[in-house]
Amino acid sequence: MPESQDPQNPKFKDPAQRESVNVSAGTNENQNQLQSQNQGLNQNQNQNQDQSDADFTRDYLAKLGVEQKIKQQKNAGLIYLPVGSLKFALLCVCMPFQAYLIFWIYRNLKIQVEREGRKFSPLWRIHMILLYLRKLLEAMRSEGKLYGLTEALPVEKIVLYWVLLACCGLFPAPYGILGAFSFVPFVFVNEYLIKLNKVANPDLPIDDKYSLGDFLVIICGGAFFAFNICISLRGGLL
Repeated sequence: MPESQDPQNPKFKDPAQRESVNVSAGTNENQNQLQSQNQGLNQNQNQNQDQSDADFTRDYLAKLGVEQKIKQQKNAGLIYLPVGSLKFALLCVCMPFQAYLIFWIYRNLKIQVEREGRKFSPLWRIHMILLYLRKLLEAMRSEGKLYGLTEALPVEKIVLYWVLLACCGLFPAPYGILGAFSFVPFVFVNEYLIKLNKVANPDLPIDDKYSLGDFLVIICGGAFFAFNICISLRGGLL
């Protein structure tokens, strides 16, 4: 403390002067403490600002990376296999033993393997479809989120309904008829893929055209399906 402000200085013989000096010294100490606190607050604010800037930069770079990935993938080919809704339903109904549904799942597995750059064939996954179907549907849902689809694919419900309908085919008529409609949950998956491909590849046409083979399958398979339904219903009623 300076000599001029020292209350023990002999020239401050008056108690009022000594009290005034004490108050002044206390005020200076409080001001110093306030300055120290303000400096600490400024340092904290600077640190918070630096952290916010770092978070913003990281989020921006992550978003930029996703946008670049989408830009690279756009118009690069199929994002899974979209088929016209009516064509998909007709071929699933008219092909015996769910042959078209199995083919559709195989094609999507093949597209997934090719896009991921893997070497093995997806054919063996068809034989363990219960293990890999969920992973395939989750990959489709992830692609939809990547391209900004607001509608989420209900993977668990689709797998559950498919298993329940497929198990109905083990029951006698007329309940066994429900097994023939085990493809119905995948109609919603196919609709999801149509929306996904419209976002990812707007110029890519959807497979909704009918070939001569498709017409033959629909006519012959449809007649066979109707015949089996009639036999099943008659047997169930008897």
